[in-house]
Amino acid sequence: MQHGKSLQPSSVKICVLYDPKDGRIVHTHRVFTLPGARMATDEEVEERAKTRATQAGHSVSGLSTLHVAAEDYNASNVYSVDLAKKQLVKHEPPEELRLRYGFGKRGSVREFL
Repeated sequence: MQHGKSLQPSSVKICVLYDPKDGRIVHTHRVFTLPGARMATDEEVEERAKTRATQAGHSVSGLSTLHVAAEDYNASNVYSVDLAKKQLVKHEPPEELRLRYGFGKRGSVREFL
């Protein structure tokens, strides 16, 4: 292994847990697979998402899941789920978040993650 070089994941899987009544996302879970490692199945990612959401204090009862392609997701954005199309909808973050954490300024949000 060379020092100073970071490994790029061979796979990124994203699963969001959302309220099927209004599309509000309750929890987002990302799984990065490094080269040579076994890739998690969609079912495993979903179960991990539910476990992590429960550990974070969320009730997962009644929530729906949506698997999202990595290229369709950016952790710096705010999303909901379009219930008819079953896809993410990007929203402008609330003003409080923009002011407090710098949402909307390129790269600044990652400083707080």
